[in-house]
Amino acid sequence: MIKKRVFITHRDCPYLRTKRSGVVEWGLSPALIIAIFIFASSARAEESRPASLPEYNLSVSFDIAGSKITGMADINARAGRELTVHTGDLKVLDVHIGDRQININIKNDQFRITPETDAIVTIKYEAVFKDSKTNIIGKKGVILRGTWYPLVEGMFVYSLKAALPDGHIAISEAEKITMDKRGDTAHFAFDFPYPLNDEDGISLIASKNFVVSKDTYNGIEIVAYLLPEEAHFAKTFIEHTKRYLKTYEKLLGSYPYKRLSIVEHFQQAGYSMPTYIFLGREDFKLPIEETPLGHEIVHQWFGNYVYTDYDKGNWNEGLTIYFADHSYKEQKDRGWKCRRRILSGFKSHVKDKKEFPLREFSERYDSASRSIGYGKAAMVVHMLRKMTGDKLFYASIRDFIKGNRFRVAAWDDIKIVFEKSTAKDLSWFFNQWIDKKGTPELSMDNIGINKAQKRFSINFDIIQKKTEFKLPIPVAFYSRGKKTTRIFTLDKERERFSIILPERPDEIVIDEDYDLFRALSVDEDPPTLERLASDENKSIILPADRKDRYREIIDVFNEKGERIKLAYLKSGYPPRKGHVENEKKRRPGFLTKNGERKKRFFSKEMTEINDEAMKASSIVVLGMDNPVINKLFGKTEFTKDYGSLLRVDIKKNPLNPEKVVVVVNISDNTSGRQKAVPAFEQIFEYPFYSNYYLKDGQIIKELKETPRGIRINPDYRTMK
Repeated sequence: MIKKRVFITHRDCPYLRTKRSGVVEWGLSPALIIAIFIFASSARAEESRPASLPEYNLSVSFDIAGSKITGMADINARAGRELTVHTGDLKVLDVHIGDRQININIKNDQFRITPETDAIVTIKYEAVFKDSKTNIIGKKGVILRGTWYPLVEGMFVYSLKAALPDGHIAISEAEKITMDKRGDTAHFAFDFPYPLNDEDGISLIASKNFVVSKDTYNGIEIVAYLLPEEAHFAKTFIEHTKRYLKTYEKLLGSYPYKRLSIVEHFQQAGYSMPTYIFLGREDFKLPIEETPLGHEIVHQWFGNYVYTDYDKGNWNEGLTIYFADHSYKEQKDRGWKCRRRILSGFKSHVKDKKEFPLREFSERYDSASRSIGYGKAAMVVHMLRKMTGDKLFYASIRDFIKGNRFRVAAWDDIKIVFEKSTAKDLSWFFNQWIDKKGTPELSMDNIGINKAQKRFSINFDIIQKKTEFKLPIPVAFYSRGKKTTRIFTLDKERERFSIILPERPDEIVIDEDYDLFRALSVDEDPPTLERLASDENKSIILPADRKDRYREIIDVFNEKGERIKLAYLKSGYPPRKGHVENEKKRRPGFLTKNGERKKRFFSKEMTEINDEAMKASSIVVLGMDNPVINKLFGKTEFTKDYGSLLRVDIKKNPLNPEKVVVVVNISDNTSGRQKAVPAFEQIFEYPFYSNYYLKDGQIIKELKETPRGIRINPDYRTMK
């Protein structure tokens, strides 16, 4: 992601996973290599530098103990051209146009000036950044990614010089970094001779604790700046960076710059800036292919070489997901699982009121916006590939990159490139997927099968609900294990199609590889913890014995911010006298591990739950002996013995398969609970699985497999 955007990933499709795992040897299938080998270039960015743009020269110095920055910005301004300057939390000390001091009027954290002649505009400022999400100066180090200098609208070629206490090492966007020590101060100069967009600007990271490791690959200097505790990972991360570059250069063209740095710091997130990647300490605890490393390297092309027009829709997250996370899964023959994960997440998080067109996505601010801007966008890229074919698709993507380097680009620029390469008007495609909202719900009925001269004529209706899109729908016909696939183009609500087959089909499957952006059917959508978290109506059903052993489990739901009701099943037991009152007393707040009191999200009353309420809710059932289990599933459903201190089973609610039932069972002894509760907290970092249990101190995760595609038995859908 670019600067202020948070990376999230998942095992079957990494863009959704909050924790990551394994060591991977990247490779491309022979067919893919054939499709893309025609593009080979060793050119770096200097061979295609854009026309001259205004320069922005910035010099800064630091008082680390005081969390203070002092700076001076010299901006080349052109006669009659207005400059809009954003100040944020900066204190502007002085503004000059040439040798003339001017007064400014800062309103809404910005001011405007218009020089009468070409001149240097000089702005002196200072600021204190103790603790924020984007700007921090302190003993731990320096992280400056927000408005830490006077931000001028437009594109500039930036030159940054930074003076820091001796012992600090600094990184910014740069193909070359020089350091000159003068007394007890280290003076850094960063050379980045390419324009940067105001949406992203420049950044600065510094620490006195960095351990620096270097290597080269294909003329690119690769540098790791890691903290001492993780410094031993440097070689591994550098080697994987080489492999990622080798893979992505085949797909996207030459890496744009002469330098690529991997920088660790105390904040937890994955960010990508031109020439460097910013990782948090937690990423180094994970197997490397589950870190944001590969994803952020792809952003060097998408977002850091071709810039994003956020006002017209952020396209770069979808392309990055597709070329990084999805591409990796596709090489392991799990591309279809990645796409199913995207569709499942969209169904879980994007309710009608939260849906908006892809054109309106600028950045992720919640799960729904993530599912649209990352997930749906990646599916749109996949559909574009399926429509054009691999050879044209990859060539068009490279043309898009080459034609828009160091420019602000939009979905329309992608459309222009693909229309040129295909010689087709693709307005319908971009209109329905970028400018409109809506998720097709597909089904098939009125199947007629007629035998004539040893062949079978199959006639059927395909229906799309909620949309009237133009959809190339893949349909597979299975006859005694043999598969025949055809594409049927549906452009209305219902349409009748036919096919001649040599054998009678015993099963028909719509979109079994998840090549379309569409709604998953109830049967296809796996029961996962994510589905519980995204449900706005959910309840915890207390155990029959009412033991206190689940009190800490309830607190975990609180700490995760889950809005959830406490309930009991009357037929199983009456609430113990004083039990409800005690829960009410605890409900106003609870102490976290840090001693901080936080608000509870439980409902005000403990309620009795009945069949109607269970049908309308996703349910957390505490305890294997809870009478709700027998009521919903019978006595034989939970017979598997994991021998575990913690066991979590997630199933579809038999009263309403659109909802889920989460059964939680933990050890009934104190020492067992001390291990089980922390493990239960961790499973929320892996919300895309159906079963969890603790084994030898490790959390084992399993996903319940569901039917692949919309599967139809033609004998039950035939015409009456």
